[in-house]
Amino acid sequence: MPAISAESCGPVAGEVSAHSDRFLITVPDAERLLIQSRFVKNQFEAEILNDLEARIRGATPVDPSVVPPDLVTMNSQVILRDVDAGGQYVFTVVFPSCANSRKGRVSVLTPLGSMLLGARTGQTLMCPISGLIATVVVEAMLHQPEAAGDFYG
Repeated sequence: MPAISAESCGPVAGEVSAHSDRFLITVPDAERLLIQSRFVKNQFEAEILNDLEARIRGATPVDPSVVPPDLVTMNSQVILRDVDAGGQYVFTVVFPSCANSRKGRVSVLTPLGSMLLGARTGQTLMCPISGLIATVVVEAMLHQPEAAGDFYG
């Protein structure tokens, strides 16, 4: 599978609108996620990865240095608020090898993790949580690697 790059997805965004409706992803996140297809463990992960790959290929690749601070990227930690129940949840979107449900580290190859990637603070999502579909709001960004100056790739 070819690696994703600025050339394979079009121009890398130099300035990103804080309210863009287009799916944004950092170039390093996109490259690493596309490599994951070699390591999927089961059909369930493969289906999620196929959907995610389609989103990535249609995405606007963004240089990590210009990522909007409200964009959920890999290793971002967010607070989700359940609109109906009022509960709050803290999740970090991680690569499958780092997933740990006890610590709130949700794999990007789960429905919730895939849905969170590319979401924005304040955005309302229909998310699978504990076997149910919940209406949640990305309430706050607790940590975003790019905003903290943690660039990789």
